[in-house]
Amino acid sequence: MDNVFSDVKPWPEAEPAPVAGVGDNSGEVPMEVKVVDAFVEGLSADGLLKRIKDLTDAGNGVTGCSNRDAVGRIADFVMMAGAATKAVEEHREKHNRPLLTSQRALKGKADTILSGLSDAVANARKHMDAFLAEEARRQREEEARIAREAREAEEAAARERARLQAEEDARAAAEGRAAETVEVEPEPVFAAPKLERGPVARGDYGSSVSLTETWDVEVLNVRQVPDAYLKHPSVIEALEKVIRSQVRGKNGIRELKGCRIFSRTGSAVR
Repeated sequence: MDNVFSDVKPWPEAEPAPVAGVGDNSGEVPMEVKVVDAFVEGLSADGLLKRIKDLTDAGNGVTGCSNRDAVGRIADFVMMAGAATKAVEEHREKHNRPLLTSQRALKGKADTILSGLSDAVANARKHMDAFLAEEARRQREEEARIAREAREAEEAAARERARLQAEEDARAAAEGRAAETVEVEPEPVFAAPKLERGPVARGDYGSSVSLTETWDVEVLNVRQVPDAYLKHPSVIEALEKVIRSQVRGKNGIRELKGCRIFSRTGSAVR
């Protein structure tokens, strides 16, 4: 006997718990505001806000680089900007780490609580989907039967029409009159109720179930895939990502059919 959850009660209708937010009248400052304020206060106390402004102004004031001394000064600026960036990230990490730890702990607890329910849902859906798949299979068989019997009825009607027309033609010739056209309708084919793609079932609590059909693909031989797909930007981007890891470094590959391997010149500041 199927278990159709007759003992499960509907979801209770309850007022949502009040949540403090920006602009509410509870007087409670939201956590995100507290964290950001503390972060900015820490940067200000360490002089980082002014330091970053000074460095930003200095970098925007660079108008050219014409000799090695200028290169050295710009390199010093880049190094100092990197140190300031690292200091800001350290402040951010100090405030962010507890939040990440809390998020992970909260997510882990939620996953633990829901794990059994997720398995139960998967089990229940497995049986529901199996039933609907069988219904769809029966419908396909029914549609094939209807098409076959309709074709057979039409062929039988055509044969009967030809036989009766031959008899009519013979009588008309013997009687010296024009033959009449004989009409024979094919036997009707009766079909079972069709399984529609819309809702096929509804639950007592407002749920509805529709039969769906999705399509997927598995690449069996990439060499046989048409160029229209192989040359898609997303495919090329993925290929370049894979190949780039083999190109980097002094011992990386330097020639590859279908690719242009080249070097870029830049600067490294330490």
